[in-house]
Formats: sequence, structure tokens, C-alpha cells
Amino acid sequence: MAIYLYLTAKKIRSYYNDEKRIKAINIRDNITLVVGLSIIYILHGVVYIGESTFNFFGVFLACAFFLPTFKTNQAIRSNFYKTNKNKNK
Repeated sequence: MAIYLYLTAKKIRSYYNDEKRIKAINIRDNITLVVGLSIIYILHGVVYIGESTFNFFGVFLACAFFLPTFKTNQAIRSNFYKTNKNKNK
């Protein structure tokens, strides 16, 4: 996980120019990722009830915490493709 957090920080730093925005996005993405993973680990390690509705909604809630990270990666990826497409023309 430390490698993922390090690579995400480098990716965000190379994409954005504003230092305040870099810090805010990096903190938001890292906190939501850690909270989501913690929920999954707690549900499957400590409160494991089986394949019940409680576990389904718990994992669904945990996956909802991954959305900011996915949206940031999507924004970086779409800008990267748009920039490369314009360079190739």
C-alpha cells in the first residue's frame, strides 16, 4: 500500500501545478483509500458474518470510498490521452 500511495503522490504532483491543490487532492485520496480498505479488512477479519446483506452493504460502502481515487485517476488519464492525441496530429 505504501508503494501505491507513493506512486499516486508522484502522479498527482506531475499532473497539477498548484501546491495547495496537490496537497488537498493527495490527502483526500489517501484518506478515503485507507478508510475504504480499513472497512473491508474489519468486515472480513473482525466482524465476519458470512455472505449476508450486512457484509454486502459494508463492502459496497467501502468501495464508495474508492471513488475519489478513481475519479482523480480518470481525470489524469483522459487529459493524458487528449494531450497525446493532439501531439500526434
